[in-house]
Amino acid sequence: LRVKVPTPMAVPCRPATLPRAIEAYRGHRPRLFVDAKRLEELRRSVGGTHALIWKQLTSLTGAMVRQKPPGYRPGAVDRGVGNTLATLAFTFLISRDRKHLDAACKWARASCEYPAWELDTKTGKPQEYGLVFGHHLLGLAMLFDYAGPELDPDLRKLIRETLVARTTTQHHAFSRVPPAGYLCNQTWVNITGMLAAGLTLFDEEPAAANWIALVRDILSKTMLALGSDGGSQEGVGYWEYGFEYLLKLMHLSRQLLGDDHYSHPWFRHTAQYALHMSIPRGSWRQAGSVVDLGDCPRYHWYGPDYQLRALAAEYRDGTAQWLAAQINQAGTAAPISPWLNLLWFDPRVKPEPPAALSTARRFEDLGIVPARSDWTGDESLVVFKCGPAVGLHAAKKFPELAANSAGHAHPDANHFVFFGHGEWLIRNQGYVQRQTKYHNTLLVNGQGQYDAVGWFDGDAQVRAGRFPRVLRTEFQAEWDWIVGDATEAYRPECGVKQYIRQLIFLKPDILIVADEVELAAPGKLELLFHAERPCILQPDGSCLSRGESAALRAELLAPEGARLEPGTMPVRARHPDGRPDRVSPVLRFTAEAATLQTVVAFSCSAASAEPVRVTLRREGALRVFSFGNRSFSFDFRKSVSS
Repeated sequence: LRVKVPTPMAVPCRPATLPRAIEAYRGHRPRLFVDAKRLEELRRSVGGTHALIWKQLTSLTGAMVRQKPPGYRPGAVDRGVGNTLATLAFTFLISRDRKHLDAACKWARASCEYPAWELDTKTGKPQEYGLVFGHHLLGLAMLFDYAGPELDPDLRKLIRETLVARTTTQHHAFSRVPPAGYLCNQTWVNITGMLAAGLTLFDEEPAAANWIALVRDILSKTMLALGSDGGSQEGVGYWEYGFEYLLKLMHLSRQLLGDDHYSHPWFRHTAQYALHMSIPRGSWRQAGSVVDLGDCPRYHWYGPDYQLRALAAEYRDGTAQWLAAQINQAGTAAPISPWLNLLWFDPRVKPEPPAALSTARRFEDLGIVPARSDWTGDESLVVFKCGPAVGLHAAKKFPELAANSAGHAHPDANHFVFFGHGEWLIRNQGYVQRQTKYHNTLLVNGQGQYDAVGWFDGDAQVRAGRFPRVLRTEFQAEWDWIVGDATEAYRPECGVKQYIRQLIFLKPDILIVADEVELAAPGKLELLFHAERPCILQPDGSCLSRGESAALRAELLAPEGARLEPGTMPVRARHPDGRPDRVSPVLRFTAEAATLQTVVAFSCSAASAEPVRVTLRREGALRVFSFGNRSFSFDFRKSVSS
């Protein structure tokens, strides 16, 4: 089967000027990710410092060699074809083993002969861009660069024509503004394929200079819009996905173009995001090892062992090296691009466990605050969220660059999750329809935080200049105190004059959640707390749930005489072909009022034990929380004013 490759669109007659650095590669291969010198270093390393990584890689490619690429399904071309192609091509470059080349050629031919990589869901016609483009263009470009004259001439011609045609259509689609915004994984994936195609063809295809120039422009704007804290509004899973492609972009840009983006503070700090958004490592399983805020599952999607190894090598970050090794040893990594472990591992960086690090961290830009009781691996963990959809930096300084980048963010200001004794206790709902009611926060007259129909209108929040934020954090040996202001998370017409939430984590097993709400007029106030397991109302007024390893008690301490009501909530899946709709346990407190002050105590224990009861009393301005023979006092007025 030979499918006619789409005719490329017309390109400007005057190609963009290429940077001087790339001229050193004119007429020389390999050039993508490695040059001749680096290639020889890697070939030597597989018999020494990188032997284990090489063994793991060739074990994976051994299975790939035996596989057949999937047949064409309109609108469902597999991104994995590009991933497999890239891995086989890189393994062939190192090994020169013909079986890897033959397999790569088989996958390349399949990619080139798919009539369309993406289809417009509305018209059914071929789409000019999409995530598949990034994956397939990268794999094809790598094979074209690495195999050279060893490629069958007809196949080499087909790959070249496909690279030109598909990249040209994508260049056209991105020529004004990236369809998915400058801070979205989709943009980074797409332009990685465009850059790889441009770099591999720059000395034989005039249009390539324009592809490269467009990628440089988009990447420079991404760097302007990125905050400094290293966090992601899209959740850990999409952080892994998008960050993998950002690192590929940065590697190629520095190596071939002389553009060095590694000094940006976001990259220096982002390994801490991966560390603090991991659940206690004693509970890691393939089905769950990360905090699932945003559009995210509880397991790894891409790596992130190789991303962390890149950060370790660049910044001499021993903690990143340690985390990569722990993920690898636990068998929880997702080896989507395993060849990057070989490329980015630097054995000179010694692993450093995080024992000396703070157990809590404030990601200032996105308003994410993870706090844990210790680093033993069996600790309790609380994660709080209260920030603008795309971060304060982009929302305030570069709102035009932040547009369309909130597609995987959620309406979750003043939301939190709680993990203890090996299980989730108060949960996030994960990759579901983006509605406030699916989060542990407040509804006002049934309305949430810039909710649309099944969606979160983060762009509207940015345009309105309304920014929820973390007001204060204080981290101590026995407790952590976090204060969030979600007032501006709600549309003005909701009439929310104030919504302050205070979290006090009394380590290791107690979480106090205190809310203060004021409305412009009386209305229905509904606080929601989504439990991992069904909660049973107890005779003492508290609610109790038990899992396989943990028990949770939830009790409303204020206002006096009130209580939480256990129930359920239907949760709608984000995609019809994704996880099905389900019914989830929930705790509710509802009141008709213009003002409200509540305090809820969550306590956890081993499943075979009883979580402690917490009491509250007031001493002037102080609130005193007691349990067993311990008491802690806090002045809530001070926390809000400081």
